[in-house]
Amino acid sequence: MKEIFIRFLKKNWFKVGIGLFLVFVAFQDDLHINLNLNQPGKKSIEQVPVKDQSPKRETLTDIGQQAPDIEAPAVEKTQRLNLQPFWSGWNKKEPNDKEVKPKPRTPRKKALALLAEVEPDLIEAFIRRFAHVAVAEQKKYGIPACITMANSLLMSSAGQAELSKEANNFFRIPCDQQWAGETSFFDRTCYRAYDTAWLSFRDHSEYIKNLAPDSDPTNYKAWIKALGEASFGSEKAYAKQVGQLIEDLELYYLNN
Repeated sequence: MKEIFIRFLKKNWFKVGIGLFLVFVAFQDDLHINLNLNQPGKKSIEQVPVKDQSPKRETLTDIGQQAPDIEAPAVEKTQRLNLQPFWSGWNKKEPNDKEVKPKPRTPRKKALALLAEVEPDLIEAFIRRFAHVAVAEQKKYGIPACITMANSLLMSSAGQAELSKEANNFFRIPCDQQWAGETSFFDRTCYRAYDTAWLSFRDHSEYIKNLAPDSDPTNYKAWIKALGEASFGSEKAYAKQVGQLIEDLELYYLNN
């Protein structure tokens, strides 16, 4: 029986195939087959089921006939989550796809190093100009004159710094809630501004007068220690720079 069935399939395989195809077509609600053999002299064959009562829908072929320039929309790819702004190791890239290497940060020179770049004649002229002011502040506030002079030399680079020239601020004293006077901005920081250089020296005395109030005015080392504990100067080891400058220029003679 099996052999007879196999022989029947071999002899009638085409008819069996047609029959199966017709059964498949009978179960379809909407079938649209467009065959184009792309051979000269032959037209495309289009078969549409007779029992098609569904609303007519435009096909890509219909759209192409109405607007030839319109192309079928491309399938959108799934967008991956962009983690670049949250990844600390991510660097932007140039159009040539090369990584942008971060520029090395230029270390800021210390106050003593900046002062060393100033001409000795300018340093001497600065000391001669303000020595009597430092001595007068020592008598009034008990702050060693050498401390006042060393601070002004370092913070203003002997008067050559832009802040001292533009705002008469010789000590880089910043703005705070207690300051109601004029202000100037340098290096994205707010600093106090003065009408005269003398006002800058007087405000410096008011600013540090309570750092070592019980110290002897001639005991400048106690004031150097107090400057370090108060982090005056906004840079590390500033107090050591003050002590070194006083010793190198023998500014302690101003205290007598």
